[in-house]
Amino acid sequence: MKLIVFSDIHIDNYKRFDKQGSRLKNCIAALECILKKAGELCPVLFCGDMFNHNGVLHAKIIEEVIKTITSQNARIYAISGNHDQFSRQTLENTAGSSLDFVTRLNNSRGNAAMQLLNGEEIVIDNLYLYGIPYFRDSKEFHAKLKELSDKASRVASNTLRILMTHQTPIGSVGEHIPTDTDPFDPLYESFDFVFNGHIHKRQQLSDKYYVIGNPLHQDLSDAGQKKGYYILDTETRTMEFVPLDFPEFVVGKEAEGSKNYFVPRESEIELQNIEVEAVSKEGVVAEYWENVDGKDRELLQEGINLLQ
Repeated sequence: MKLIVFSDIHIDNYKRFDKQGSRLKNCIAALECILKKAGELCPVLFCGDMFNHNGVLHAKIIEEVIKTITSQNARIYAISGNHDQFSRQTLENTAGSSLDFVTRLNNSRGNAAMQLLNGEEIVIDNLYLYGIPYFRDSKEFHAKLKELSDKASRVASNTLRILMTHQTPIGSVGEHIPTDTDPFDPLYESFDFVFNGHIHKRQQLSDKYYVIGNPLHQDLSDAGQKKGYYILDTETRTMEFVPLDFPEFVVGKEAEGSKNYFVPRESEIELQNIEVEAVSKEGVVAEYWENVDGKDRELLQEGINLLQ
C-alpha cells in the first residue's frame, strides 16, 4: 500500500499577487492534483492547516474545497492545525475546527471521504494511524503524546504505526523561535513514522520524524524552496517527495512571461511620497495579535512584556 502525505495548504482568497482569483485557484488546483494522485493510491494523510484564517470561512472557499474532495476518489485522514481551529485545544476540550465543519458538511452529502482525528487510533489493514491536533500548551501536547505512545507500544511490531502532529519541533526553526517538542523524545520510539505539519519548510529531523512542509508557496518565506507532497510506500517504508509546479515567490526583478511572484530586493525599492504612521512597539505586537489570535489576552501581554 502507498499513502499520500501533505500539509499546510492554507487555502485562501489571497489578495497580494492575485490576478482575478488566481491564488485561490492555485490552492484548489494543488489540492485537486494531490487528491487525484491519491485516488490511485489512497488513503491520504493531512497534517493540518487546510485553511488560512481560523474562525472565518468564506462560503466560496468551503464550496470549492468540498467540491474538490467529493470529485476525487480519495479517503482523507486529517488533524486540525492552528489555522483550522477557532477555539483552544486542551486535554479536556476539543477545539472547534473548520475541518470538523467541512468534514460533517461533506459527509452529510453522502460522501464519507474525510475523517478528523482528535487523539484517536484508527486501524486500516495493517496500518495503525494516530493523530494529535495542534496544542498551544506544550505540556498538554506532551501528555497526549504519552497517551498515544503508550497505546502504540502495545501494537504488534509487524504493523506500521504512524503519528500525525502539528507542532514546532526542535531543529525545524531558528534558535530564537520557541519550540514545543523534541523529535528525539523517547515517546516517539513507539511510532514508525511521525509526520508533522505547522512548519512550512520540509525537513527530515530523524530517521522517522518528517516535517512535511506546504505544497505550494504561500509567501516570501518560501522563496528558494521546492514544494509538493510525499508518497510513503508502506511495503518498503520509504518516502518519495513529489514536487508540484505552481507559482513561486522570488526575490529580484520580474522576469517577462514568468508566472512567479517577484518581490524587489530592498535596494531596488523606491520609497516615494509614502506616509508612514508612527506606531509604538506595543502597537505592532497588538496588531499582530489581532491578526493571528485575537482571543488570548494573556498571550498578548506576554508579547508586550518581551519588549519592555
